[in-house]
Amino acid sequence: MSKAKTDILDRHLQVLDDLQEMHTDAFFYTRLQVRMDRGKGDPVWDFPLKPAWVLGSLMVLLAVNILWLSREDADRQQSALVTIHDFAASYDQTITTPY
Repeated sequence: MSKAKTDILDRHLQVLDDLQEMHTDAFFYTRLQVRMDRGKGDPVWDFPLKPAWVLGSLMVLLAVNILWLSREDADRQQSALVTIHDFAASYDQTITTPY
């Protein structure tokens, strides 16, 4: 069984020995270097907006939402207080002290 494995290995190694080295044109690497340098310019964004602008816009929207919600909460608390006083006044349940 060991001999069968070595025969297969010898055939694979023989194929590798028969391979010939490939050669390129004389100025292939020069043209390749020019193409690679041409691509090093400004990066092209597939996404229309840069991540910094998107993140900044989201932070501004978050701040506006927080301000709007806090104002709504303050208005709601104020209206609840006014409603309780109006209710007490309508039933004449206000406490008056002589002091």
